[in-house]
Amino acid sequence: MSDHAVSQAFAALQRLLVVVDPDYGESGWQVAHSFLLLPPDKQSANHWYRGRGSGFIHVDENLNGQYVKELPADVDPASVIDLPPAQYPRVLATMKSLLPKFEDGRRPEFESRLNELTKASSPTHAQEHTRNFQFLAQAALMASQKTLLTYLRKQADFHYQTGMIQGSVTGTEAAAALLIQKLAEAIARASPAADTVFQRLVSTPVISMEQLSAYMVRDCIQNGFSQQAYEVLRAVLSEGNGLVEGAREGLHPVGHPETMLDLYYFGLLGAAPYLRAAMVGYEVAARNPALSDAERKTYATRGNAAEEKLVRVSDAMMFAVKDLDGSQSRVKRAEIQKALATGNEDKAQGLAMEAVDLKLFYPKPFKQVLLEPDAKA
Repeated sequence: MSDHAVSQAFAALQRLLVVVDPDYGESGWQVAHSFLLLPPDKQSANHWYRGRGSGFIHVDENLNGQYVKELPADVDPASVIDLPPAQYPRVLATMKSLLPKFEDGRRPEFESRLNELTKASSPTHAQEHTRNFQFLAQAALMASQKTLLTYLRKQADFHYQTGMIQGSVTGTEAAAALLIQKLAEAIARASPAADTVFQRLVSTPVISMEQLSAYMVRDCIQNGFSQQAYEVLRAVLSEGNGLVEGAREGLHPVGHPETMLDLYYFGLLGAAPYLRAAMVGYEVAARNPALSDAERKTYATRGNAAEEKLVRVSDAMMFAVKDLDGSQSRVKRAEIQKALATGNEDKAQGLAMEAVDLKLFYPKPFKQVLLEPDAKA
């Protein structure tokens, strides 16, 4: 296994853990391996499965899974298959097993990432991280509102860039830091009364960055900044959608098409915090009692749309791990080529569209690889 291949595997596993948070990534990892423990007849299409935690998974005719929180009314609960506990090595353990395979000069960088990811995966990380964030924010606010805004801007940049790359923060925490910073900038321009919201930001007891960001959306709405909050949420969702679409273009350095997939998944990872921030923010905003029924429905719909796209992005991260050896792509391409060979072009186009446009497994240019007989997979 080359050093480049090891780097790709390590990066794919890291993206799986940080796109939302380590618990979310680990759960998906274990469920994927639990599925493989089922007898062949229960791995077939159109089955419903009960996850290891809450929720249900439906596997369609193309063996793609879809997670739902509640079992649809037309599904017989007795037909739902319980996934067995996989007890497969955890993602972090799998990443640790890769370290000896790195070249000596590069190994320390990846050891450092693994150490940071291990800390971020601990049960105490979320609350300790948030407590530290609030403590420093309070010190900044005591100096001045301008100092607080500078601190929040730096924190948003760190969380979204260095923190996620190093593995020291999760996508959920990056989402919260981004949302808090953008709300703070919006209300500081609007009125000196923003101090009330800022005081609550630095002093309200919370257990996570995400809860802190949700409370700030609530406090903005309750203190006369609802318009600013809605504008921020609209911009955040637009940014998330834009980043997804930008990634889907499949851009890569001239002469290096082999980097397309890595850059694509990295681009999707960059969209995830914005989608998560929009999901959380709109969920809170939709509970504003002053909203009309039409407004409440609009905000709930936007929140659901952000969540649905985030699920697709996180599923793409899992697919990237499964497809490190190209096996999943070869299977999908073979299925599409079989449909083309039998004259069923509509089915072939549908399968390609599902993989590229609906599931977000690949960037747009990859559709050519799936559909053309002489394309290199």
